[in-house]
Amino acid sequence: MGDGTGSIAISSRERVILLAFARRVIETHLTGRVEPVPDASVSETVRALQVGLFVTLRLDGALRGCIGHIEPRGRILDEIRAVAVAAAVQDHRFPPVAAGEMDRVRLELSLLTPPRPALDPTRIQLGTDGVILTAGAHSAVFLPEVATEQRWSLVQMLEALSRKARLAPDAWRGPEARFEVFQSVHFEEAP
Repeated sequence: MGDGTGSIAISSRERVILLAFARRVIETHLTGRVEPVPDASVSETVRALQVGLFVTLRLDGALRGCIGHIEPRGRILDEIRAVAVAAAVQDHRFPPVAAGEMDRVRLELSLLTPPRPALDPTRIQLGTDGVILTAGAHSAVFLPEVATEQRWSLVQMLEALSRKARLAPDAWRGPEARFEVFQSVHFEEAP
């Protein structure tokens, strides 16, 4: 972690290295080649990072898979190994990515700060805050960039989040609704 506010410090060079590593991990899984070794130029500070992580795959610009963990489950390189493969072959919304698709797939990584309670959902900052909605046994999450990409207003985002949690669109207004917010360091492969 970075400066006590929950920020995550990672250089642009290390971002490129982590994206390349995630790509090699997926390609290795899809083709059965030898497991890739992490790039030795990743600093010990980054290797030691334990953060929530999401891996997003886009095929020709359209979502092709997105899986991750809000809470850290291990060191970043181990997390990338597990989550990148899961995003490629275990996202139930899509068939598994085929090896032949990988030249058209672009990867994105989102490194997450720890979630914290948000008592007033109307104060969520679109494009800055990722949001977790929990209501009873239902929950859903949107990364910070989702609302911006979809060009949603705050209410539209909260309604979509409610639907994603398999609740009525206005469930976010209910007394059971609990919110947490987090930020992310989001970066993606160059086109």
